[in-house]
Amino acid sequence: MQLIAFALLLQADADALYKFKAGTSWTYEKKDGGPGGVVTMTVSGVDKDGRVSIDQREQILDAQPRLSKQAWFVKDGLLHWVEISNSGTDTPFLDVYKVGSRKGDSWKTAFPMGEADAKHMGVEEVKVGAGTYKNAVHVRIAQGPASIDVWLAPGVGMVKSAMKPPMGPAVEMSLKEFKAVK
Repeated sequence: MQLIAFALLLQADADALYKFKAGTSWTYEKKDGGPGGVVTMTVSGVDKDGRVSIDQREQILDAQPRLSKQAWFVKDGLLHWVEISNSGTDTPFLDVYKVGSRKGDSWKTAFPMGEADAKHMGVEEVKVGAGTYKNAVHVRIAQGPASIDVWLAPGVGMVKSAMKPPMGPAVEMSLKEFKAVK
């Protein structure tokens, strides 16, 4: 019985990082060595299993916006972030958090170019345009020379990410605005 209660407590910890009501939105400033842009993510739905569907819109200057569908969900103790193809198939992007992990814990994760190593870097204060988040979980995902750092704040979700590709400029997204639906 205590084990079940502990597992539920850990799941509740993860829920605060990704479970948001339909209509909740995040707007990020994107810097990529070029003109940059704005990325907006909006929760389009939450299914009975807790899978959160996201519509993403990326706007760079006056170009046609890039639209995509994504989902966040917990399975096998990992917070998954997947892209959804036009046919409805999940394409793994990142396993961005291990439920119950603490500073120094590591795990294997999905990565755009195959499996990678993820590590919980600790809880940090992160300052972005939308504000200061004192309890952001910092996770680093690395594969060879490529890496992605993600900061997740309880009750807000992703507040910042920084990607270093194997070639080309670094890409950073920082939260400009968060609109929660109560």
